[in-house]
Amino acid sequence: RARGFFEGGLQLTREAGDIRSSAVCLINLGDIAMLENDLDRASDLLKEAYDVMIQVGDTQSAGNALANRAQVELGRGNLTDAAVLLAESIRLSRQSDDRYSILHQLITAAGVFDRTGALELAATVFGRVEALQRETNIAINPTELRLMAATMSDLKARLPDDQLQQGLGAGGALDYDAGLELVLSALAGSSSAPASSSSSSSSSSASSPPSGAT
Repeated sequence: RARGFFEGGLQLTREAGDIRSSAVCLINLGDIAMLENDLDRASDLLKEAYDVMIQVGDTQSAGNALANRAQVELGRGNLTDAAVLLAESIRLSRQSDDRYSILHQLITAAGVFDRTGALELAATVFGRVEALQRETNIAINPTELRLMAATMSDLKARLPDDQLQQGLGAGGALDYDAGLELVLSALAGSSSAPASSSSSSSSSSASSPPSGAT
């Protein structure tokens, strides 16, 4: 039902020439495709949404589209691509102080760190997620809730409980900017790791911004 609603909205907004609303529909359709594990479709929709948002100058929504693409690449196992996209999405969201998007981006970052073996760092990021959610009372989207549950389950299986709790506590004690700087620095390291992606050059298309681009 949700897919039909947004597909209908996409058709109507395109006919009306409302390109920004069309891009919003594309982002929502990308979210639905991710929930359905249709990662190829999700990637295509989100690439188009990003291009449109940049065209209309909506960097806040462009950051959202990039963050969702990062989650797609994480699901594909392309960790280098995920790190590059996620770092740029955080920079864009930080420009507009979009803490809703930042919260969700941090969840994806924890997933990237977990998959690259940086378990204590992933726990620290989750501690920052918990603190930020308490501060903002933001509801977490279904795709990120699923990722958060899977990542936390993995951390509980692989980290001793005292280390997990120490990491969560350390993240909770960080202030907002310090937490973001920690994540961005770690993502830069992840994106330079050669073995983390089976197709690390696949995201160098025109719709994939280089690290640091705005």
